[in-house]
Amino acid sequence: MTSKIVVNNIESSSATNDIKIKSRNVTYTMPTADGTSGQFMKTDGSGNLSFATVDTSVDQTSLKNAVTTPGTTYKGERLIKTLDYSITAPPTAAQKFDFVVPTSMFTNNGDATLMYRINRFRFKFRNLQWSTTANHSGAFAGQIRLFASVAPLNASGNLILSSNNNYKTRDSWQYTSSGGGTWNDSNTETSSGNAGTYSRSGGNPASYPRSAVGYAFVRSNQNLYAYNGNAGFANQIRQGQDAVNRVDNSRMNGFRSNFNGELEIQNYKNQWDVTFEATTQDNSNSNTGQVYVTRSRNVLEQSGSTWYESNTAPAQGVRLYFLPHEFSSANDGTGSTNQIEASYWGLAGGRIEFYADISDF
Repeated sequence: MTSKIVVNNIESSSATNDIKIKSRNVTYTMPTADGTSGQFMKTDGSGNLSFATVDTSVDQTSLKNAVTTPGTTYKGERLIKTLDYSITAPPTAAQKFDFVVPTSMFTNNGDATLMYRINRFRFKFRNLQWSTTANHSGAFAGQIRLFASVAPLNASGNLILSSNNNYKTRDSWQYTSSGGGTWNDSNTETSSGNAGTYSRSGGNPASYPRSAVGYAFVRSNQNLYAYNGNAGFANQIRQGQDAVNRVDNSRMNGFRSNFNGELEIQNYKNQWDVTFEATTQDNSNSNTGQVYVTRSRNVLEQSGSTWYESNTAPAQGVRLYFLPHEFSSANDGTGSTNQIEASYWGLAGGRIEFYADISDF
């Protein structure tokens, strides 16, 4: 037999008394006030009911991987930042770019005591171009080769390169010869730890210090030509002023490097393992259709029987440099002492994507 009680209202005996409903020996206490439109009623597990707002957000760290073991927390590579200069021009003389992963992206609900690990950084480069700045027209003839490097950053964007001068790295690279038919390969050892240097043409001194630029992944030996001034300034994209997609045929027919590739950094506790591969346009003419391929790797080497760290801690970010090997040409002179960035040259266009691979182990 089913029992029913049909009433119009159920009211407490006074304004200070709660209404309680008992079912199957569980007593539910009704909320003391009405909720707002769209809220739902929830329980605290002890029979106390209240109104709450539906959470429509999705916390990526709470997503589950249904393909593998049930309950496995999903993490992995995330897009952190994009610099897109395919439509708008980049800043004048843009050569240094800092990328830092926000702490909130690799902690558990912002709790820094539950820090996840950034295992790897990855850059994707799309159609990068370099040129001379618009405010120094006609200054350069000849070609400028690219030097590129990366350096580890902490959460505040400060360098965390070890000050130790005993470690050394092994730099190896390959590149295709004229026309892309055959491969050339070579390697070198960069010693002296934090005091190590990379050669450049001109500047004061004529080298890039590792203490500032970090670890090289493109060297002059790879013959990656980023600029060709032989066509004349009237046929060049003006860095900091012209967008790469401009419709001015005379400027678009000038030299374009069409640099496309990926850079991967394994983020170990006290060192990096850097690998890189890219394609680029013909190094001596404009738009000939010939494509060159270049690869490189930079790894920490043991010095004698002792292992020295090159980074003081796991990095939270990366400083990316695109610098000219022919520094004096790009700077219109040797410049000031220890000058890193050239005054009249930089990234002219393209797209850079920065990713971080985050896990809890």
